[in-house]
Amino acid sequence: MENVKQLFNIPFEQNLIYLNDFIPLNTTRLYSLIKSDNETATINFKIDTTNYNQYVTVCLHKEGDDHTMKFYCSNKLTCKRICDIGCLLFDEDNNSLKLYLNDYMRDDVLTLEDIADDAVEKNEFNIDLNYDETNLKCKIDFYSNDESTALIQTINISCKLTTLVKNLFKRILKRF
Repeated sequence: MENVKQLFNIPFEQNLIYLNDFIPLNTTRLYSLIKSDNETATINFKIDTTNYNQYVTVCLHKEGDDHTMKFYCSNKLTCKRICDIGCLLFDEDNNSLKLYLNDYMRDDVLTLEDIADDAVEKNEFNIDLNYDETNLKCKIDFYSNDESTALIQTINISCKLTTLVKNLFKRILKRF
């Protein structure tokens, strides 16, 4: 995102809204905004002209993953939409993750405003995205090609029985 702002001479403090409802952090990589099953993609941003104070911070933690995705949005977004954004940012199949806050799964139609309570501090939501029980969890180990055959990396990824292997590999290659 920083590179996009530099390329188009957009001030660093100016926010870019993606898909009309959330603001990725300046450190967000563009490839995380593109689903891996797309052959070509167009990314459209809108310059935010509203007051930045109206947004809440959402920190997403995906089950089995050690990094966090963070973005800003309105507290009027539904849990379903937050899950959709999480699936996009973590490059997961839509509907493969469910939203949990304080260890409880939240109903898709509730908004962030509805689920805000004492555990939500300073307009920051720490949300866990856990795999839906109906999806498969794939664990793929990558080993070196030399004599040591040492484990290089393990990737956990969700899929359905109908997911094509080529789409799995596209999603995996984005992580390297």
